[in-house]
Amino acid sequence: MRIHHVQVVIPQGHTDTAIGFYGRILGMTQMEKPHSLSERGGIWFKLGELELHIAEDPAFGPADRAHPGIVVDDLPGLTERLQEAGFMVEPDGLFPGHRRCSVRDPFGNRLEFLEPVVDPTTARLEVLDRRRVSWWSREAVDVYRAAFTGPPYRRTEGQVHAFHDAVRRHVERSGFVGRAIRIGTGTMVGFTYGYTSEPGQWWHDQVRTALDGRAERWLSDTFEYVELAVHPEFQRLGFGRRLHDALMDAQSHSRALLTTLDDITAGRRLYESTGWEVLADGFRFERSTARYVVMGWQRR
Repeated sequence: MRIHHVQVVIPQGHTDTAIGFYGRILGMTQMEKPHSLSERGGIWFKLGELELHIAEDPAFGPADRAHPGIVVDDLPGLTERLQEAGFMVEPDGLFPGHRRCSVRDPFGNRLEFLEPVVDPTTARLEVLDRRRVSWWSREAVDVYRAAFTGPPYRRTEGQVHAFHDAVRRHVERSGFVGRAIRIGTGTMVGFTYGYTSEPGQWWHDQVRTALDGRAERWLSDTFEYVELAVHPEFQRLGFGRRLHDALMDAQSHSRALLTTLDDITAGRRLYESTGWEVLADGFRFERSTARYVVMGWQRR
């Protein structure tokens, strides 16, 4: 499933004004409408792989909350063009991974424009070397703190410090694999890691109780997917999926397990979209009030 086009409605008889705004000011490429639809009026524009359809409506009312979100390459340049043409631009920094502003078209419809804070294609993957853990673990803790101390996770500073101690233990475990994403001069903006799950490890033994009769199968030749974190300022840029895929490509086990909050989080949506399935829900670790789902992955 994918989006083919977005439609914006304008008052009837105002296509010339729409062409001036969407075509000349915003720089969109006008398309020729199919002959079968040309009698309905309106105009179409091309937006990369998507289309923006402008439709006329005699009972027009401007869209306030409903709006298209359009990714651009030069937000400051677009802002300048809009302001020079007399349009009021409303900037905000509330959308992770992007600079963002909104504007009303000549008819009062709200439009949103976004520009990624970095070019995702220039971000570099890095192998997390266990011999250099004292160097990169400090950066990983900063990312972890930023990603998980806010809602819905609400990790405490004590849990952040516990994570730092855990990383330094985990790198010594069999089958350890880790990856990080770096941008610009080398700033770490995300990381992920895991290792072979074995009896006697706290997480392994806890999860065994949640799997009941399936434990022997799911805890045999199993990769324990321990952590995936992306700094909130750099989310929604595809870094989480890129880290996930790199880690799963690097590990050699036939199965993998993880636990994540029993909630509709970005992390859970990522796992479900990459082939993980829920094996148990409502699971609680000892000494924890939070509920988790146990998710499993199988090599195909």
